[in-house]
Amino acid sequence: MFKNPQESHEHSLDVLKMLYEYDSFLDSLKVIADMGCGSGLDVEWWAKLTTRDEPPDPHDYLVYAVDRDTSKIEKELLEQCPNIKVLEGDYNTIHLPRKVDLLWSHDSFQFSTNPLHTLAQWSNYMNTNGMLCLSVPIHTTYSYDRLQ
Repeated sequence: MFKNPQESHEHSLDVLKMLYEYDSFLDSLKVIADMGCGSGLDVEWWAKLTTRDEPPDPHDYLVYAVDRDTSKIEKELLEQCPNIKVLEGDYNTIHLPRKVDLLWSHDSFQFSTNPLHTLAQWSNYMNTNGMLCLSVPIHTTYSYDRLQ
């Protein structure tokens, strides 16, 4: 597990930077949901994303920030980015107002109480050909001198 939100965001940036190389994919997106967004660092990345063109153009994605506690998201960010819509609630049961093109879950899915139900719900939230980006931490332990 990551110790703080910034450490988790640094890890997610590796994936986000990789996705940034796929212009046609990014151009196909309109609506994104960050399930378990925490302090909103990844939400900010999506909301402020620009093209790689010169000069860069904003993508202006509609970004849903979903979390049980959205008070960690900075108010200034929400004022700067009207394209961020905050939805407070459990990502296992919350209903998104519309279908999404990309469902992003970084370092939060492992807290699902019923992972199969959650994935089924999330599948219903996505548009046809929608994409799920799911990242969970790797945890290894030793028990009786054996890797678990």
